[in-house]
Order: sequence, then C-alpha cells, then structure tokens
Amino acid sequence: MKKAKKDMSIILPIWPVYVNRIKFGMKKVEFRKRLWNERNEVKRVFIYETRPKSAIVGYFEIADILFGTPTEVYKMAGMFTGIDYSDYKKYAGDSDSMKGILIRYPVFFKRPVSIFELGFKHPPQSFYLIDAETGDKLISNSTLDLDDPGIISNWFSSKEISFLKYIESHCGSVDRRSVH
Repeated sequence: MKKAKKDMSIILPIWPVYVNRIKFGMKKVEFRKRLWNERNEVKRVFIYETRPKSAIVGYFEIADILFGTPTEVYKMAGMFTGIDYSDYKKYAGDSDSMKGILIRYPVFFKRPVSIFELGFKHPPQSFYLIDAETGDKLISNSTLDLDDPGIISNWFSSKEISFLKYIESHCGSVDRRSVH
C-alpha cells in the first residue's frame, strides 16, 4: 500500500543579492543541485536570507520544477535566471543534474522571522522541511508589505496594487493568502 504524500513547506537559504533579485522580479527561478524527498508534497518555499540578515524574510509558491543538466535547466529558465552564467557554472560545479524551482507569488514580511523562533538551533545548510501547520503559522503572523517597491512594481499590476491598498486602508492588513 502506497503512503499518502505529506503537505510540507521548506525553508531555503538564499544569499541577499538573490533575495533582492527575487523581490524586484529579476529572478524567477531558484536553482538547486538537490531537492527534498519525493514522499513530501512541497508547495511553498520560505526564504531564509543569509548573513547579515539571517532571518526568514518571506515565501513563495512553487509554480513548477525544471529538471535536467545544468546547461539544460539554465537555458529553460531563460531570462529569469537572475544569475549570470559564469556564477551559475561555479555553483553547478561538476554536477550532472540541476533543478530549477519556478517562483510564483513571492511575499515579503514586514518583520523578518528568526530561525530560532521556530525552534531550530542553527540556520539551514541546504534546506529545512517544515509541516504545513508551521508554515501556516508563519504566514498568519505576517502580512504583505504593500510599501515594498519590488512587490509593487514587479509582481502585481497597478490595478491589483490599488485594490490591495484600498482594502488595507479600509480593513487593516492584507493577508496574502486571500489575494490569489
């Protein structure tokens, strides 16, 4: 009998330069040499921005995952890589496979969350798996930062922004889960 997949989220460490590129819409694919176990259904990635911030700064949904050789995945990602090819090749090293996580609906928190608040003793090296309940708690304690120029100009249309600001001004903070 086959076991059902568990809904999980992951926390990925990402360098500040790439976090900013995600924020400003210049990077829409996150590259990894290895991923989590296929027994887990991962739909959301929490962004752990490495030093100097060293905190969870937001999250995004996984639209899809590209698989192939490093060259194939970089070409499939096209203009949304957010990393120049020479740096990408250094990262890929002699790996014969690469994965590209396609980023959808990135959200950045008004207040970054310390990894220690979640009970971890040290930052993630490659990733941490967290259950859906922990991920939902992280989101429920955070709101979309509508003053963030990256979110505003690169991920939402001007009509959506106007609508979100109207709702926030009349109803309080906007919970990103209701904006899909």
